[in-house]
Amino acid sequence: MSVKATVVINQGANTLSGVEVATALIGSAGVVISKGYNGSTYIVAGTQTSSLSPVILALTNASPGDQFLIRKYTTAVIGTGASQVVVQSGSAAGAIIGAFQIGTAAPNEVLATFDGVQWR
Repeated sequence: MSVKATVVINQGANTLSGVEVATALIGSAGVVISKGYNGSTYIVAGTQTSSLSPVILALTNASPGDQFLIRKYTTAVIGTGASQVVVQSGSAAGAIIGAFQIGTAAPNEVLATFDGVQWR
């Protein structure tokens, strides 16, 4: 007997070929993205409204070796140049995988890989 897996990927005005562009405000509650629902490349293009905003990579549906590429595409500046978007594993209390500041010369992407336990 053969078994086939079904994967549903969100497809809409903001998602095309596995690339999702999120233009919503990024507040202190942040955004949660999930493997199998969101595309493997997630572009943060919204305005940051908190001095420390998280992008949380959900553990649900993640398999060892899965990857997410999170990119910043915004020039919105709030507060000081130390304002950051952090990428975290599992929850807002999870390990910080990487971060980018909201400045034009700051690093603008984080590549995360799931090791079977958490995103790294």
